[in-house]
Amino acid sequence: MDIKYDYVRAIREQLLELEDLRDDAYQVESSFKERLHYLKRLESHKFIALSAHYQDELVAGCYVSDQFSTLYIQQLFVGYKWQAKHYHFGKLLLLETLRRREEFECFFQKKFCLSQLVAYDERAKKIYESVGYVPLYGRGRIMVKKLTR
Repeated sequence: MDIKYDYVRAIREQLLELEDLRDDAYQVESSFKERLHYLKRLESHKFIALSAHYQDELVAGCYVSDQFSTLYIQQLFVGYKWQAKHYHFGKLLLLETLRRREEFECFFQKKFCLSQLVAYDERAKKIYESVGYVPLYGRGRIMVKKLTR
C-alpha cells in the first residue's frame, strides 16, 4: 500500500483542507471558533500537522504539540469513508508520528520521554493499546506511552 506522509505547511488552504477532513472524520461541522482555534495554533507553529495521502487523496491527519514536555497527539483523524476498513490509516499515521519523534524534538526544542493522547471511544482505545499506549493511572480516556531511544 502506497501511503505518502507529509508535514502540512502553514498555508491557510492546506490547513482548511485538513480541517474539512477532521469534520468529515467526526461527522460534525466544527464551529468557526473551534476551527479558528486549530488554525491559529497550526499557523503559529504551536501545533505541527502531519497528513497521510493514499492514491493522491488526503485520508488522515494528525496534530501534534508539546504539552508539558510530552509529545501530545492533539488530534488524530481518518476520513469517514476510510474508517473501520482494512487500511488502518489512523494506526499507520500514529506510528509514523511516533517514528518522527526526533524531528518533533528538534522543532519544539524538547526531549520527549512520553507521548499522550485521548481515546474518545473503545475502538480508538484498542488501536492505541495495540501500539503500546496504556490508560493513565490504569483507567480513563487519557492514554500514555513511554518513548524509548
